[in-house]
Amino acid sequence: MKLKFETKGFSLIELMIVVAIIGILAAIAVPSYQSYVNKSRFAEIFSLGSAAETAVAEYAASQGGLANAQAALGCPNVFSATSTNNIAIFAITEGCTINVTGSTSAFGSVAPFVSFTPTGNADGSMTWTCTTTAVGGGTFTGAPSTCPSPT
Repeated sequence: MKLKFETKGFSLIELMIVVAIIGILAAIAVPSYQSYVNKSRFAEIFSLGSAAETAVAEYAASQGGLANAQAALGCPNVFSATSTNNIAIFAITEGCTINVTGSTSAFGSVAPFVSFTPTGNADGSMTWTCTTTAVGGGTFTGAPSTCPSPT
């Protein structure tokens, strides 16, 4: 008579290997996911900034250039926006600079402050410069390369 031993299921070693693989994948996936989430939150800031840039550019064109628009002090009145989950404060200054502050509830303890600054060109067109700084000090590293943090 032959004894037949059948094993069913997984050994402890096999289960430990699976757990280790899942742990490695999670260690890679979580930072990538956080980066993706911050980029999507920044997209809302840039979308709002782009819409405001268009409104400011139209106002400057109607005033005969950026210098005239800044002198007329009408830039703050050309575009309005309310706060959202990702945006805490939106404002346009008298110098036609657009300032958007990210919400700390969305970005964490270090929220971004994004500033879109116009420069009038000789041909009447405008060039926009974007900078990102951290609200309340600290370092904000999630800014895209198109709107870097000053060094």
